[in-house]
Amino acid sequence: MMNCHRVISYNGRCLISVQCHLHKVSHEGDLFRPAFLLRNLFYLYDRVATLNLTTREMILLTQPKLKSGLRKLPLAETLQRYHDELIHPADKKRFVAFFDLKTLKARVEKAKMNSIAEAFRSIAADGSLVWKTHRVARMASSTQDIFFCVVRVSDAQDIMQYGQALGIRQYTLMPENIPVHAVYG
Repeated sequence: MMNCHRVISYNGRCLISVQCHLHKVSHEGDLFRPAFLLRNLFYLYDRVATLNLTTREMILLTQPKLKSGLRKLPLAETLQRYHDELIHPADKKRFVAFFDLKTLKARVEKAKMNSIAEAFRSIAADGSLVWKTHRVARMASSTQDIFFCVVRVSDAQDIMQYGQALGIRQYTLMPENIPVHAVYG
């Protein structure tokens, strides 16, 4: 693992600090360490976060290639930014309904396996569209309403199911950007 950051820039030159850490998995016991497991979650999920309805905070587990760690963010603002920047205009209303913080707890508790899932067309870094499944499940907590949220690229089976349910035949961006302003909270 390597961490780099610029210390100072002057006259077109900069001083960079580089920290290198060599981690070796020497035996099977290392496979069960929490840090190893967390790093490898990103082979399955694009985003991993907790949603705390009590404190109105999101804790986002950041991807190792960006800089691993946890980031605490305001819940409503983070959902709004995700909605505005990454969700296809035709799926924005469904996204708002899925992440309705006033009804989330009741919907998850009512669900068969105490989790709910929905797929939305998401705008990838290169501008292409990708179906991504968002799953929210309750985390055991005696004093706060905390939910675990994961996002992954949808399976072909998921895509067919949502496409049929919504009557969607084409998965391209619409030429106009339809503004949908969501209110979370």
